[in-house]
Parts: sequence; structure tokens; C-alpha cells
Amino acid sequence: MKVALAVMTSFNEAGIVKMYSDEEPYERGSKPYPSRPAVGIYLTVCYASTLGGMISPLQDPNEALIDIFNKNLKGKVGAGSFLVLLIVPMILSMIVLSLWISIMFLGLAGGKVKQELAEGAGNKDGFKQAVADKGEKMGPWTIHAKLSLILILVTFLLLMTRKPRFMDGWDTISKKTTNGASVTIIGMSILFFGIPANYMFCKYYMCRQPKKEGSAPSLLGWKAVNSNTPWGHIFMLAAGFSCVFSGQKAGFFDWLADSAKKSKMSKGTALMYGSALGTLMTILSPATTVAKLGIPIMFGAGKNVAVPFATALHNQFMLPTSTPSNTIIAGWGNVRPFQFLLGGLVPTILMFVFILGFTMALGGTAFSGY
Repeated sequence: MKVALAVMTSFNEAGIVKMYSDEEPYERGSKPYPSRPAVGIYLTVCYASTLGGMISPLQDPNEALIDIFNKNLKGKVGAGSFLVLLIVPMILSMIVLSLWISIMFLGLAGGKVKQELAEGAGNKDGFKQAVADKGEKMGPWTIHAKLSLILILVTFLLLMTRKPRFMDGWDTISKKTTNGASVTIIGMSILFFGIPANYMFCKYYMCRQPKKEGSAPSLLGWKAVNSNTPWGHIFMLAAGFSCVFSGQKAGFFDWLADSAKKSKMSKGTALMYGSALGTLMTILSPATTVAKLGIPIMFGAGKNVAVPFATALHNQFMLPTSTPSNTIIAGWGNVRPFQFLLGGLVPTILMFVFILGFTMALGGTAFSGY
């Protein structure tokens, strides 16, 4: 998202695409709203992460789903079961999503936005030169940039090796403690704050005598973090987590499961009920939280409800609280909830239909034997 913001800033300065709309902010002096093309680009970044996570066994909610299914169903549910169930809906949704965002935000169907983008395209040669000049002005990579890149790559490596499905990871070292993805992020965040300020070799800025004696600044300072963190959206995401947690403690999921069990639904009705309920819950709250707290209880209604409920948790398109990636986009890009609704309405409906239809077409072969 930071790269997308940087690109949009360069586009705006070159006169290719307007970064901000002319609409007056709701609160005077607050951050301006993004233009429609900017919203389209930000939502593309956001939904690409959502769709990409659908077919990754290392990415939540899939990781949580595999563990829950292994615990609640006889036998072992591998990553292949989820791949079979989700890869076709993911591909179809990606095609539809690209067309929908292009129509709604990037002027594919014509109109004022298409005209503005066509006019801005005439400045692309000047933009290329501006980018070249900027790169030359920035010069070679600094030690700060190199160290930051190394830590980012280490973060990826730690996340990938935490709990791989084909071998034991570092999470399995301790049998009594579960180390979630947040353990990696917290650990790397501490290093970002601690390097290079607390290492002796950094006193001289990597073997270069500083103009002024003193410790070198850390790779990441709290002032920069504080000013770049959308705290309001973070609190809103926390409210989404609390919604699921409160529902669990209040017996909401137990009531849903008991009601479904008592009604003695047919397989078709259970499929519709579970899919619709999962879609609704992930619109309001993060899917991973719903998976970890809600699905174990929903198995009380039977697998015919729990399986479609679980697969529908990938419909994370509609609101900033649906998934942390939505929250990041809303916070940094200033994308408003109604724009998420506008950009995610068709993808959510079609994902619901694709998963529903594909599950019915499979006839249970994805989870055969359970």
C-alpha cells in the first residue's frame, strides 16, 4: 500500500492521474478523499491480498481452518482439500473483480473518469523522465534501506517457516505454546526499533565517523510509526474482533448451531444457511477471528453447515473491518466504507455464488470421507 501511495503521488505530480477528489472532507482540515482512480488502485491492492490468501495453506483463515477441520473431522484435512474447493472461485472472482473495479473506478465503461485518464496518458513520457531524475537524485542504496530490506525478507522467511504443512516449523518447538503469526511480527518490530541504535558498530554509522557524536537512530522511530498509523481504523478493527469474542461468550454461536440442529435442515438448506451466515459474519468481523472462535461451535450443527460456513469466510470484501488489509487501505488511503461496499458488492455476491455452486457441483468430493 505504501508503494501504491508513492506511485499515486508520482502520477499526481506528473499530471497523469489525480490522487485526490475535489469533494470537501466531512471534517474541515482533515485528509482529502482519494479520487475514483485512486480508490480503484487501492482496492485492487487490497483485494489482491484477499484473493491471494484464499489458496495459501500458510495464510489465515486457511491455516486456522485446516487445524480446526483436522480436530473436528475424522482423518486429516490437507491443503489440497481447500485448493480444490477454492481455486476455481478464486480465479473466476479475480476476473470479475478486475472488470468490476475497472468499470466502477477506472472508467472502463466511459464517462468523465475515462476522459481524464486519457488526457493524463499524454504525460507518460514526462513521467518516465521524472522517475529517472528522481532515482538519480536519490543515489545508491543507503545502509538504512539495505538493513530494512534484509529485515523484511527475514520476516517473510520466519512467517513461511513458522508452520509449514510439509515439515515441522519453529512453532512446533514448544508443544505447550502456540506461536501465531503475530509473534513473528512483534519480534521483527522490536528489531526494527532496536537496529541499529543499540549496536556498538552503529555508533559510527557503519564505520563512518559521524559529524556529531551519539548513537545512530533506529531503523524505525516511534514518531514515524505514530504519525503513520491510522489509530481510528485500528480501534475499529479491534471492535470487529470484540464483536466475535462477545458473540462467543454470550452464546450467540451456540444459539445459531442449536437452531440449525433443531430445524433438521436438508443438505441444500444447510449449504445456503452456512454460506449466507459465513458471508454475513465476515462482512462485520475479521474472518480469521470468526474461524477460530466460531467454527468449532458451528460444528455442533453438523458438517453440512460448518463446511460452507468456513468456506464463505473468504468473502472479505465489504467493510474496513472485514480483514486487516481492508483496514490498512481504509486508514492509509482514506477509502470510505461506502466505497468498499461499492467496490465489494459484486465480488462478494459472485464469490458467494461461485463457492456455493462449486461446492454443490463437487458433491462433497473435496471433503470426501468425512
